[in-house]
Amino acid sequence: MLEPGSHRWSKPASILIATDLGDIDRLFPYALEQARNTGARLFLLHVLTGTNSIAVDPGGLPYYSPTEAINYAEKFLATYCAEAQQANIDCEVLVREGAAAQQILATVRQLHVDRVLLGTRSRGKWGKLLLGSVAEQVLRSVWVPVLTVGPAAHRLDSAVDGKETVLHATSLSTASRASAALACEVARTSSARLILLHVLTRRIRKAVSVQRR
Repeated sequence: MLEPGSHRWSKPASILIATDLGDIDRLFPYALEQARNTGARLFLLHVLTGTNSIAVDPGGLPYYSPTEAINYAEKFLATYCAEAQQANIDCEVLVREGAAAQQILATVRQLHVDRVLLGTRSRGKWGKLLLGSVAEQVLRSVWVPVLTVGPAAHRLDSAVDGKETVLHATSLSTASRASAALACEVARTSSARLILLHVLTRRIRKAVSVQRR
């Protein structure tokens, strides 16, 4: 992973947006804003799995048609790519076949991507399973910053006091230094207010109380 505070933490040269097509409307505004702020190139990636390559013939019978699925995904994402290009942002559509998490990691490695943006799904009882199937695999395996956008995320019309706010929850561990550095860089790049939050658990409060005695 890049060292905290390095140039590409705050100003990535490329951002990969991994989308299942259903979440692109939620992801794209964030990607567009980040690209405007950093001058990054955008890659819109959709991974075809066995389930999303199924088509139906005129008689109503399903059949495997990766060619049709690829064409549809490319045309669908091309409209978003065109919007980025109108904003003078370099953008490219990528459609690949295979396991989603593996293809995302392979694309990051192949294209030397500096940041990954992807969505998470349901907040219900299946949410953790859905997160674990793709997003969690990427979070645990990729060596660049990963930003996730949940299903309840929405853009605010105006920020508090005219200024955006970045909230970073930290455990104060050594491993959390990298994420804190990224939060600082994101806030600086966006001219946003940064709040660092640490939550004391009951166990920690008890330990502090004992030490004071």
